[in-house]
Amino acid sequence: MIEKLYLGKIFGIGPVGLFLTITIWFLAYFLEQSINIPQMTIYPFIRIVLLAIFLFDGIYLIFGSLYYLFKFGHEKTLITQGPYQFIRHPIYGAEIYSFTGIIAVLTKSWFIILSVVPLTLMWSWLVQVEENRMITKFGRKYIEYMEDTGQFLPSWRKMKVSAKEKS
Repeated sequence: MIEKLYLGKIFGIGPVGLFLTITIWFLAYFLEQSINIPQMTIYPFIRIVLLAIFLFDGIYLIFGSLYYLFKFGHEKTLITQGPYQFIRHPIYGAEIYSFTGIIAVLTKSWFIILSVVPLTLMWSWLVQVEENRMITKFGRKYIEYMEDTGQFLPSWRKMKVSAKEKS
């Protein structure tokens, strides 16, 4: 089933996942509006700080990922630098967490924040095809990379080891 959604080497599951992500955001927002849940109360300064953090994170994850993808060639080598040092799917992670955070803060929506749970589960299911392709292509090297890095969020263990190496 997932294989039918896969769009090839360049885009992978991204466009399908983005469409489903936007659909989940809309459903969450309209469900919240239909049951009349009060909006979040966010002080203006905190709102600006949160938007800046989510925006900076999203921009770094997307543009940092694209930089390394173009630098080393998509699927030609196992990329473990830049955002890929800590996250296997940084662009998808940005969609799940950074963009959800931006939309939640802008709409002051509790349900958009809660949509992170189904989004994470959906993306975990969708990326199985990509991860299986990478295992087939890179073998044990990718399996070890999977053990050291988080799927959509950084692995704290990897970050701790990296910080010790830099000290």
